[in-house]
Amino acid sequence: MLRDTKKHVCAQCGLTFRYPGELEHHKVAHTGEKKFQCTNCPKAYSNWDSFRRHVNNHKVPADKYKCKICGDIFKTRNGLKRHTLHHTGERPHKCPHCPATFTVPSGLRCHLLTHTDEEKLQCPICRKPFKRNAALKQHIQYIHHKQKSLRLLLLPQSIPAETPAQTTHASSPSQGTTKQSTSFDRATR
Repeated sequence: MLRDTKKHVCAQCGLTFRYPGELEHHKVAHTGEKKFQCTNCPKAYSNWDSFRRHVNNHKVPADKYKCKICGDIFKTRNGLKRHTLHHTGERPHKCPHCPATFTVPSGLRCHLLTHTDEEKLQCPICRKPFKRNAALKQHIQYIHHKQKSLRLLLLPQSIPAETPAQTTHASSPSQGTTKQSTSFDRATR
């Protein structure tokens, strides 16, 4: 039985997280703080994993991952492998529902969401549903970015608690429920 274990709420945007470390990692999105500074170049990073990958790239010989077709140089073997697919035209990741094909698995994963009615994510401000986290983040950034004072009034206490269907990622909205439209809802559409 799934239950809501996301108890760590971001005070700035209302997103919830299962673990305190996830919330701390998320807060950097609001502050833009980059506390991991490379000692070999001016680049700085907000999270450890990106920083570590970058530092490891300084250790790679300049021509280790060189494209034999066009001469472009890549920092990782996977980068070169993905690049080579563009030359060959190969699109090995096929959608099982339609003729679409993709060069990388992430492209297929995003595409597969178009074949479902599931909208697992919801904007904490206007409650608009989304299938992909990236789309939700983009929505908040571009639609609600000028409504910071309104967001702060709404979060977190005045936004209704998530229903069990929302927290367990139900595949469809509850049947028979209606949504009351407010002036805020109409303004954010």
